[in-house]
Amino acid sequence: MWLGRHLAAYGVLCSLTVDLEQKLGKVAKVHTLHDYCRELLGHGPKTTGVRRYVELTRLIKRDWEYLKGSAAPQFSNNMRRCSLSKEHWDFYCKRANYYKAFGDDDSVYRALQELKTPGVKVPSYRLVMVDEFQDFNKMEAEFIELLAAHSKIVIAGDDDQALYGQLRGASWEHIRDRAASGSTYKSFSLPFCSRCPEVVVSAVDDILNEAARQNTLMGRVSKPFIYFDNGTRKNDPHIDVVTSELQGSAHNAFGKHIAAILQAEKNKPSPEVAQAQKDNEPVALVIGSLARVNEVRSYLAKAGLPSVSSDAKTKPRTEAYDILATDPKSNLGWRIVVDEEYGDKAAQPVRLAVRHKKPLVDVINQAMRKKIEAEVKAWKSRTTAPSGAKKAAAGLDFRIECVSVERSKGKAAPYVFLVGLSTASKKPATINDLAICRFLVALTRTRAKCSILLANKIAGAGRPIAQTPFPAISWIARKRTRAIAAK
Repeated sequence: MWLGRHLAAYGVLCSLTVDLEQKLGKVAKVHTLHDYCRELLGHGPKTTGVRRYVELTRLIKRDWEYLKGSAAPQFSNNMRRCSLSKEHWDFYCKRANYYKAFGDDDSVYRALQELKTPGVKVPSYRLVMVDEFQDFNKMEAEFIELLAAHSKIVIAGDDDQALYGQLRGASWEHIRDRAASGSTYKSFSLPFCSRCPEVVVSAVDDILNEAARQNTLMGRVSKPFIYFDNGTRKNDPHIDVVTSELQGSAHNAFGKHIAAILQAEKNKPSPEVAQAQKDNEPVALVIGSLARVNEVRSYLAKAGLPSVSSDAKTKPRTEAYDILATDPKSNLGWRIVVDEEYGDKAAQPVRLAVRHKKPLVDVINQAMRKKIEAEVKAWKSRTTAPSGAKKAAAGLDFRIECVSVERSKGKAAPYVFLVGLSTASKKPATINDLAICRFLVALTRTRAKCSILLANKIAGAGRPIAQTPFPAISWIARKRTRAIAAK
C-alpha cells in the first residue's frame, strides 16, 4: 500500500493539515480525508487527467435539470447521509466522468463504495489518527469505521467545537457515541490548554458552566479544560469588551480601535507578535460576521495595514481559464464557461453535447469559442509573466487575517478581535448550541489578547439599527472582562 509502514493521519482543515505535515512528516503521511480518498482511488496530486473541482456538484445538479427536466436531487446531502439512490449515483458518476473531475463529497462516497465492494481489500496501517472528528458526517464516519476494522485507530475531537452541522451535514453525535461506547473505544481527555491565556480558559469554563445551568449543550462529553502555564507568556487578566455607539463603513469604530493596536505592534512588536512573525503565523485574527469583518478589513487597508481573507473564493471564470490554459478541450473548463456566458440558455450546449456524444467545445458556436480562446491566451500570458516584486522573506510578514468563525478553525494568533456578536434588538437573541460552540471556537483562537467589539447601533441604509449583544458574553465572569468605550 502507498503508505507503507507509516502512520496515517487525517484531518478536515487544510491549514491544520499543513501544520501537522510539518511536524509529523518524518513519521506519518498527513492528508485531509478528501485528499486521502482521492489517492486511494488513484487520483493523487501527482496524477494527471482528473481534476478536483469543489463546485462539481453544483454543475451536475444543473445538468440534471437541463437533461431530465425536473428538480435535481440533493446529491451532496444524500451522499453525506449515505442515502443516495443508484439512479442518482449513476447519473452523477456519468457526468463526473465526462468532466474528468472529482468534488469533495463524491471523493469520500466513491472510496466508501469501493471499500464496501465484496473482495476489495481495505488498507491497513500500524495506526490511523483522525482529527476534528466532531465535524465528520455520517458518510465520513462510516469510512473511518471501515479503516478502524483493519487498523488501530485514535480519534481526536471536541464536541464543544462542532460547527458544521448546518453546513455539511456533520454531527457531534458521532464523537459522543464513541466516547460513550466503553467497550469499542476507550476515552481519554486532553485537559491542558497551552495555547490560550488563563483568562480565556477561565472564560470558557464560565460559559460551559452557565450552559449547563441553562440546559444547553445537552449530551456533551464532560471534560476538564485547564490552563497550562508554559512560562513564556505575559498573562493579561482581562478580555476587553469594547463598545462603540455606532459602527458602519462611514463611522468605523471597530476598524479604528483594531488599527490603533496593530499599528503599535507593527512599530514595536511584543514578544508574542515577534514569535508569530518568526513562525510565519498571523499576528491577528479578526473573526465574525461577513459585514463587520469586511468593514474592518477596509479600514485596515486604508490605515496601511493590509489584511487577507481566508473566505475569498476563486471566481468561476478564473478557474475555467486556469483549466483551459492547460487543457484547451476540457469539458469541465468549457462547462464552467457555458454557465458564465450563456446564462439562462446554458442548457442548449449541454443537451447538444449529450445528444451528439461530443465534447462541449465542439457544440459551442465558433464566435464564442474564438472569444474565449483569446481570453484564455491573454489570461495565461498575464499569469505567467515574471513579477518584479520580491516576495517578503518567510516569517517576516505582519499578517492579519479577517475570517468567519468557521474559517478560523485550525488558526491561532496573539491578537483575536471578535466582531459582529450582536443582533438587532427587535429580534430574539440566538442562544442555541451551535451559537455557543461558535463563540467558544472564536475565543480559543487567542494566544495572548482577546477583544470583543460591540456597537449599540449598526449603521444601515436608513436609521441606525439598535443592537443587543450575544447573550453568552454576559456568562463570562465580570472580573475577567474590562469594559472600554471605543473612541
